[in-house]
Amino acid sequence: MTPLVRTALREALRTANSAHPGLMLQRGWSDFVQTDSQNEGAGGKTEHLARIYAMTTAPIYDRALHRWLKATADTTRFRHATMKIEGRLLIGLAGGGALETGCAVSQTWGTPYLPGSSIKGVVRAHAEQALGPDHPAVREIFGTDADEGDPAGLSGLVAFHDAWWIPGSGKNRPFVGEVVTPHHSGYYGSEGEVPATDLDSPMPNAMVGVHGAFLFTLEAPTHWLDAAQELLQQALSDQGVGAKTRAGYGYFAPAGDLLKPLLDKIRAQSAQQNFAKAKLHRDPSTGNIKAVLEDKRTTPPLGGITAQNLLDKLPEDQRNGKKIKDGKLVVEVRVKTEGNMLTLIDLRPVTDAV
Repeated sequence: MTPLVRTALREALRTANSAHPGLMLQRGWSDFVQTDSQNEGAGGKTEHLARIYAMTTAPIYDRALHRWLKATADTTRFRHATMKIEGRLLIGLAGGGALETGCAVSQTWGTPYLPGSSIKGVVRAHAEQALGPDHPAVREIFGTDADEGDPAGLSGLVAFHDAWWIPGSGKNRPFVGEVVTPHHSGYYGSEGEVPATDLDSPMPNAMVGVHGAFLFTLEAPTHWLDAAQELLQQALSDQGVGAKTRAGYGYFAPAGDLLKPLLDKIRAQSAQQNFAKAKLHRDPSTGNIKAVLEDKRTTPPLGGITAQNLLDKLPEDQRNGKKIKDGKLVVEVRVKTEGNMLTLIDLRPVTDAV
């Protein structure tokens, strides 16, 4: 038997709490145990999956999603829809691996995602059922296959992008434990050659489910966006997506503005990161101010009402004290860079200034 994990890495993976969930699903079971016909050894698999369920998303994923929102912010070309899972979602079970259970996990970020091809397939099936496969809208949105009348086929006007899992939904833990229990494994495994009887033993199988909410993104000419979004929401609400929809998995409901907490968090972090410490100098004769950053770059003198508005953000003893006149008052500043030119645009006091 070929080990899944090198001996030198087993202990690190056994105790890791921030590893890539996709790696943990495919290669991370350090104490792999081959279960027998009585399912002996499954306890180790259950414990391993429990570690995956406990994993949260990394801050870098928040920033990646924020970049995606900025890249798709043009409302004449893109449309966003936030949908919340009603219950649980099983997606990517055919991914296989040593755990004999799969989940569609982003190779880059380690979060679950819905492939755009899967979304398009579900929405197209719903549209064809509701409107008919030859309806002009269906042909325009989804395109047509090549045939005798049109050897080249027709490309659809709407692009269905991969759906992003929304941080903070599902208590910021995207994965959740599920159990699927086949009662007639012999019957299904032999394609019906072994008869199913009431004497068959059930075989509980731990699965990786997903809960929370997703961001769906459509790209299309403006006049098709409304129709495409309506079809998307109807399909996910009425037909669901993923595996075992007949058992109630994979159904969605429209959600509110679930992205606002993420955007507020990113803006706050960005504002905090954009401030840097500097020494502020105020010329007593002109009232102009300038800042000397820690890397010795200096902003040009700033005067007038703009300078006064910035100084008003400091306590009176600081803006009129000796340190600012000597250029030794430590503050936090924000600057705008244009080529080699710096412009002082904001400042605030610091509590640990010396």
